[in-house]
Amino acid sequence: RTQGEIFQVARALPPGLVDMIAAGHAHDGIAHRVNGIPVVEAYERGRGFSRVDLAIGPDGRVTHATIHQPRPLCDGVTWEDVRPWDPAACAPPAYEGRPVMYDARMEAAVRKDLRAAQRAREEPLGVTTERAYLHSTRDESPASHLVVDLLKASYPDADLAFYNATGTRASLPPGPITYGALYALLPFDSVVATARLRAGAIGEAIVRAVTRGPIPIISGVEVDVTCVAGAPHAAILRNGRPVPDDTVLTMVTSEFIAAGGAGYFPDMERQFTLRLDTPMRQSIVAALRAIAKDPDPDALTRVDRDSKRIRVPGNTYPVRCTP
Repeated sequence: RTQGEIFQVARALPPGLVDMIAAGHAHDGIAHRVNGIPVVEAYERGRGFSRVDLAIGPDGRVTHATIHQPRPLCDGVTWEDVRPWDPAACAPPAYEGRPVMYDARMEAAVRKDLRAAQRAREEPLGVTTERAYLHSTRDESPASHLVVDLLKASYPDADLAFYNATGTRASLPPGPITYGALYALLPFDSVVATARLRAGAIGEAIVRAVTRGPIPIISGVEVDVTCVAGAPHAAILRNGRPVPDDTVLTMVTSEFIAAGGAGYFPDMERQFTLRLDTPMRQSIVAALRAIAKDPDPDALTRVDRDSKRIRVPGNTYPVRCTP
């Protein structure tokens, strides 16, 4: 994808500043040259490796770079769904005539971190849910409603919380909620962002979302999207009453959305303030811990799991209005 973030970074760099880029996060296979810079990525989870050969001149500068395509680790041919760090599941063949062997020191360091992660994963957050909070990346869902409601609860002075359906990645199972279950639901490390925006600007963002995607998730307000003169229009309501477009609302969201992610608020990054000391997931954890201390044992059930908060014509996406 030519508009991938790492390609944008490569194109923005001054020529000669960077000799190569090893990318990650996108889980893609990359072996490209962008703006004269080799960019490589070997999919995900240690299943393979990338290689770039750099020729260095007498002055210490790179004179040439040879980019190799990503290579599968476990058999050198296929991208098998195995645990590459498990010797019983992965037997790497020789590479260019040399054996590929496990590094015991690296494995010990990784396993130490894995044990620490396991302890964090099993940590209970003090709240038990009787029903699953199912997740969807294509529509509003109980899981996304839970996330945005807890985000709003963590910033009680905000008028609304705003997130995106694709920002949740798993259903929350019934039973005691653990940090691991919440992490699976919300795996991204964005920090919290806040902004004071006109209701009209928020409505325009929602129109962009319901006509192009991904679907937005909101808490604190509701939205009616209708077709007006052949074009979609979003009316924001608070306590059932329309909010005038020029009303300034305080919104809490994620760093990703504040930076223009999902295309909701293009070219508006300067209007957001990043809370660099506040990861969004930790705000959600804090809100859950507050519920755990609530004298009402059914406090979590006050979350409106199922009702649509953004109502669109025909209840279908993307919204299309006939001229």
